[in-house]
Amino acid sequence: RKKQSTNQTPTPMPMPKPIPIPPVVEQPQVLIGLNGYSPVRIKNNREWVKGRSEYAVTYQGVVFYLADENEQRLFNGSPERYAPRLLGCDPVELVSSDKAVPGLIEIGAFYDGELYLFSSAESRNQFRLAPDRFTKTRHVLHADDIGGKRFQ
Repeated sequence: RKKQSTNQTPTPMPMPKPIPIPPVVEQPQVLIGLNGYSPVRIKNNREWVKGRSEYAVTYQGVVFYLADENEQRLFNGSPERYAPRLLGCDPVELVSSDKAVPGLIEIGAFYDGELYLFSSAESRNQFRLAPDRFTKTRHVLHADDIGGKRFQ
């Protein structure tokens, strides 16, 4: 048997009403210093203890978590004493390439009582060979200068 053609025109579907799309609001990125470990505990006791968000303090655009109210008071009284040098950026990279590359907490070292973080073991080794070369150079840094993955 032959099928009969029905020459029907498809009925168009009604267009849905447009749904308003809310504007995209970019959230400011927050740089968490020392991956949330307390800089006071590190400096005073060489202990890596996670800080708590309720004791957070912002210093030069970087948020540092402290473990308790006493540490928060100490940090607020002298943040430059407790924050890692160069806001945690690798001093070798900064001197060599003039780029603020975040250091890793797993690759840090104390020199003259100050904490320095490095982006690689090679960088830390270069620092060990001539630390004054990397600590005597002055750089003015702010959190906006820092690149990398430490933003949350």
